[in-house]
Amino acid sequence: SDSVWVLNDSVPSHLRIRLTDEFKKELVSIAASSSDNAAFLNAMNGLYIAPADGTPGRCLPYFVLNGTANYRRAAIQFIYYENGNTSDEKTAFFNFTSGTAHYNRITRDYSPELKNAFASGAQSDPVVYLQNLPGATLDLKFPTLKNLPNIVVNRAELIITEIHLSSDLDQQKFWAPLLLDVVGVDDATGNKYVPLDRLPVTDVGALAFIDGGRKSVTLPGGITMNQYSINIPREVQRAITNKSNALHLQLNGVQRFFGAYRLTAAGNPATFKVSLRITYSKL
Repeated sequence: SDSVWVLNDSVPSHLRIRLTDEFKKELVSIAASSSDNAAFLNAMNGLYIAPADGTPGRCLPYFVLNGTANYRRAAIQFIYYENGNTSDEKTAFFNFTSGTAHYNRITRDYSPELKNAFASGAQSDPVVYLQNLPGATLDLKFPTLKNLPNIVVNRAELIITEIHLSSDLDQQKFWAPLLLDVVGVDDATGNKYVPLDRLPVTDVGALAFIDGGRKSVTLPGGITMNQYSINIPREVQRAITNKSNALHLQLNGVQRFFGAYRLTAAGNPATFKVSLRITYSKL
């Protein structure tokens, strides 16, 4: 949140990278030899900004490309003198425009802790992990619902309990998501679908019904922890009625910043293991 001191002025926080003199000469040469803007763009395809190889640290920066003012948007800034007059310093900005193509390249290194969890051959793990897309998805299967008798499901709550490990250094910098989203997975085809309880997707009432928000709860023994409760009675009812081989669900965080929100949760077996709590009526 600190400002940056540039040319005797305090400007909003931003990242500055000094371009080399060789690059400046190359850019001037391309501009001089280009007959129009299209020719210039064909010769100068753009800039690629990335962390240096082997850069240590735990950070995930985000940048505004198309802001409304200088130092609030991506740009190449030239500082120059006219006619060799060093007392007359001037500045020119070549700004990113909303019509300019851009992309994000996201790479993931899950070593060592998550890498070991992904390689686990256990049916269930005591600790499970979630990271906002395109990160790790929490994958859950409930294979025994088909064994339940024909009942009327009044409420079915998927309970996820957040835990903190001594080795979890990211908790201070990467928050747990404030809301979890659930999708269904067809076990036969692998295709994903919207659970019945989230329909219609345009209805905010359905979103409020399914919930999934992060809440502080007091558990037996007076322990206070953060939990997520996702209410999916219609989806569970369908799995029971259809005698499905498994109710297969995947959970993701819904915040818009890619990869930023991360959750470490109790799995199974664990004291606060992931659970599906069903309230039902007998027929």
